[in-house]
Amino acid sequence: MTIAFIVLNYNNLEDTKCCISSLLELSYCDKKIIVVDNASPDNSYADLKNLYKDEDGVDFIQNEENYGFSKGNNIGCQYAIKKYDADLLCVINNDTYIEDKDFCGKLIEVYKETEFDILAPCVWNVRKNYNQNPFYCPANVEEVEREIANIKRKSKYFKFGAVAYYLASKFYKNEITGKTLSGAACIFSRNYYSKYAEVFIEKTFMYNEEAFLYQRIVNDNLKLVYNNELVIYHSDGKSTGKVYKNKIKKWKFQSEKILLADEILLQYLTENKD
Repeated sequence: MTIAFIVLNYNNLEDTKCCISSLLELSYCDKKIIVVDNASPDNSYADLKNLYKDEDGVDFIQNEENYGFSKGNNIGCQYAIKKYDADLLCVINNDTYIEDKDFCGKLIEVYKETEFDILAPCVWNVRKNYNQNPFYCPANVEEVEREIANIKRKSKYFKFGAVAYYLASKFYKNEITGKTLSGAACIFSRNYYSKYAEVFIEKTFMYNEEAFLYQRIVNDNLKLVYNNELVIYHSDGKSTGKVYKNKIKKWKFQSEKILLADEILLQYLTENKD
């Protein structure tokens, strides 16, 4: 079976190097690594391409502009499907890495046993020390509306500083019930990708990818399998951290993008409500 790893890079040379290097160490021979650069302005694309120019099975794609998470990864997925006829697509963040050299062999065994559409590995957050799976997202219109209201409430506390915003975030919690998988590492089978024109629904630039996947899983009765034996380590939040050194600026950026993604999700759910 051909396993393709899709890694999206944006302004993050060191983490992407760590990710690629860990993938090259995996013992399985029929693996392909597709690095998609989202028009990084920091020359990381050229540096990465030069570093791995002599490695077989490592391909590079440079997008003309920053297409965001879903479209950027879709470009890599379509490349893997068309060029390599990949059986499994492992879409992983560039700030992730794999230590288990037999990861691919174990993944194939899990697929043979379960014939999953989507597999959620253990995504171990190395900064906060917890497994990000299962991941929960807003499941319906009401939950998205509550989340939007809470984001707007919390945003009023930015002017009072980082501590005030942090405390407000703890207070304004939204109960969400959509059980899905973390977007930091999604593994798709041919069963899944043959059903759709796009691996990810291209509605948002960033955030809520998991919520749109959840809608597909529920509406199309897809088989989502969780497996804690397959471990991918995640250095959470490094990409936005590199762009925004100031904590308040980073939180403001994230808040604005999540709000926009929630509004898009709300429109989608409203239009498709039974």
